[in-house]
Amino acid sequence: MKAIKLLTLSILLGAGLGANAQHNLHTSQYMNHWAFVNPAAIGSFTSLQAGFFFKNQWAGFDGAPTMQGLSIAKPSKDLKMAWGAELYHDKIGVNNVYNIGGTYAYKVQLKGGQRLSFGLTGYLNMQQSKFSEIETIVDNDPVYMANTKMVIMPNFRFGTYLYTPEYFVGFAIPNLMKNNVVVNGEAQGQTSFDTQDMHFFLHGGYNMELSRDVKFTPSLLIKHVHGTPVQLDINLNATFLEKVGVGMSYRTSQELVMMANYIIDEKLMIGYSYDLGFSDLSLFSNGSHEVMLRFKVRTSYREEAKPKVESEGGGGRIEI
Repeated sequence: MKAIKLLTLSILLGAGLGANAQHNLHTSQYMNHWAFVNPAAIGSFTSLQAGFFFKNQWAGFDGAPTMQGLSIAKPSKDLKMAWGAELYHDKIGVNNVYNIGGTYAYKVQLKGGQRLSFGLTGYLNMQQSKFSEIETIVDNDPVYMANTKMVIMPNFRFGTYLYTPEYFVGFAIPNLMKNNVVVNGEAQGQTSFDTQDMHFFLHGGYNMELSRDVKFTPSLLIKHVHGTPVQLDINLNATFLEKVGVGMSYRTSQELVMMANYIIDEKLMIGYSYDLGFSDLSLFSNGSHEVMLRFKVRTSYREEAKPKVESEGGGGRIEI
């Protein structure tokens, strides 16, 4: 049986036992748009900004996950608030997960030029399994001829984001609720509150100007959920001539990420990353590929800070 059949049957077996339906993003270039990790990061935007990514995980592996994500946000004129929207799609085998939601962030001014943003996202988690795509041994198997109904469940994200032109620190919980899909004749969604199911993200970084033409931003993302080891992402990113960016990340989940981006102008950045794994899965996969776009519409909004710089969601700086 092909790999997709084995993968699909494994997923279906887990679903029949009441699989956990919580999915968290696994984008590699989040440091170019921190809103993908922390909803409070949109509080640092001084103009309308959008990020989009497409990721093909485990290339060469039948039924491997593919993900797409869109995040867009705009601040108020006084820069005290921001509003945003998000849309994500995660597909693995015959299973599809969609998240659609809206974000609100509020920012307060602290001493020493520090600013603290709080963000909350309310979203709908929607899941469906397309059983009709499964290749079965028995033709016209009635169990796998029809797709499941779309199961819709509510959830929330919360985050805080402290930043200055030089550094940033954030904390986020991407799932305040626990979403389960239980298949017992018919797929049904269950939503509950379970602190042991919550994922916790702690991230931070420092913007360093090595010279007029070279900027360097080391950053760290720490992920933890009850019952699993803590995962670290160590990121090193550099920008040359405010045009070309290169970077590398190491994950303690045995992955090395190499990335590059090009800032076409002050409105548009395009980036590419390649994930190289060192686990046993790498024996069957050619790595993961991701493309990211960041679009910005410059406005007349400004934060009163010296030196006057604009935060790109913590991922870098552009002189104004």
